[in-house]
Amino acid sequence: MKNILLCLMMLGLLGSCSLEKVVMRSAHRPELAVQETLQFKQANKYQQDFLYVAGLVEETFPYYEKYFDGNFEQEKEVIFEQLTKVEEAYEFDYVTKEFLAKLNNNHTYLTVEEKNIFPLAVRIFDSELIVVNVGSKVDSNLIGKTIASINNVPATQLLNYALTITNGETPFQDSTNAKTAFYLLSFYQYYGIIQEEQVLRVKTKEQASQVFNISLLEKGDRWQGWKKEADSTYQMTRHQGKGYDYKILEDKSLAYFQFNTFMDKPTMLDGIGTYIRKPYQGLDRGYVRHQYNRMGKG
Repeated sequence: MKNILLCLMMLGLLGSCSLEKVVMRSAHRPELAVQETLQFKQANKYQQDFLYVAGLVEETFPYYEKYFDGNFEQEKEVIFEQLTKVEEAYEFDYVTKEFLAKLNNNHTYLTVEEKNIFPLAVRIFDSELIVVNVGSKVDSNLIGKTIASINNVPATQLLNYALTITNGETPFQDSTNAKTAFYLLSFYQYYGIIQEEQVLRVKTKEQASQVFNISLLEKGDRWQGWKKEADSTYQMTRHQGKGYDYKILEDKSLAYFQFNTFMDKPTMLDGIGTYIRKPYQGLDRGYVRHQYNRMGKG
């Protein structure tokens, strides 16, 4: 009878959402000592979530205090008090992102689902903000231009704001991660770049007198088209049948090494038991095997 009920429950879940969402919902959150403290129990929901995040850092991140110059507890208390009164949910999101960004770790970050976005795709090259795509309702002449300012805030300041919430371990990772901030409404709201009118007024270095207006992405809007970056015939981006490639560059005294896979299947399958609730572990292992088969790695 239990097996039948479990099967019906699984079918219900699969009928209401994607398999990826089932996998995410089946993960369990570890219990932390901070949850039993009086401070936690008397805090509001934003303070509780922050204390939980800080508790995870304390219990799992090696030598975390050195990234805060020994002031981890003081900074934690400052943010805790700051979250006493939160008017908008994104305030919690960005305060926490700034906190985690100090760890300079590409695997330690906060991800929040964002529904309000601007059709503006930016890449960072040599500390410049380059527009690589815009929505179909935006002047296409903006593509390829270098941003000078948005809503009269200089590009250098915009980049500084984005790097404040970026968790990369290297300048390259910082640039790669920071680019996502520039299409988020919450980013412009939190740093005071947008007030009531939800419009971006973009000026470029190439056309200083022209203003490109960008409104929030609407239903039915679409991107104007991405340049195809991956080439199936190119050694670095085509499907590989082996785990790595390398090349010795003797004239430069260098060796180039490229990973083609990042985690082996046994490691993933063994690890499922550490973060997935028992009733869902069989389903999740099946999902991992399915994904590996799709990639030709099974």
